[in-house]
Order: sequence, then C-alpha cells, then structure tokens
Amino acid sequence: MPAQAADRSDLLGTWTGTSRAVVLGDGGHYGADSGKARFVEAELTIEWSEQQDGRYIGTIASPARTEPKLGVLSADGTSLFTVDEDGSSVGRLIDDDHFELCYQQTSAGDALMTASCVVFERQG
Repeated sequence: MPAQAADRSDLLGTWTGTSRAVVLGDGGHYGADSGKARFVEAELTIEWSEQQDGRYIGTIASPARTEPKLGVLSADGTSLFTVDEDGSSVGRLIDDDHFELCYQQTSAGDALMTASCVVFERQG
C-alpha cells in the first residue's frame, strides 16, 4: 500500500459532522416518529477507539443516542464501509481530515426508513 494511503487509514480519534437525512418512522438519532416522512439534520460524532489494518471499532453518537460502530476500509484505500446496531453506511476518505458516509436503514416490522449523508471532520 502506498505511504499516503497508509497515513489516510489512520482514523483513530473523534470525527464530527452534520447529517442531512430523510426519515420515515422513529428516527433514532433524528427523533420520534412524526407519522410522515420528514427532512431532518443531526449533529453526529464518531469516535474510532481501535484500528488494525484498515478495520475500525468505535461508537457513533448524537444528542438522542449512542451506539457501537464498526468499519472497514477497502483495498483501494478510499472506500469505507460501516455498520451500527440497525443500519449500514458506504463512504469514502476525502483527505486526511475528512470522510463521507451515506447511511441506509430499513425495518419491515415498523415501517422505518432512513437515508442520510454526512461529511465527518477530524477533531483535535
């Protein structure tokens, strides 16, 4: 792997961003069910606490909740795939201090749908 890609894969630490989402049902990080689809935003924080060979363990938090988050960087060194308790994201490393994740969540049992994108910025 080129030196630049190895440096970019160091994601340990705190990352923040504002999510742009559309939600139907109970929105988890986006608040309670309003009975109809809605456009919402939420301040999100990802804390990557462990990493090994492009694999990541951490949490994602908003004012409404905190949950575990796992991630893996693809062999190309730019594509990032993550999961949490109830959904998954596909994204990309933009530069050493920014990555984007686009999230999807569905649940047939309670008609829940969420789609969002957020650019996270390294803090500190």
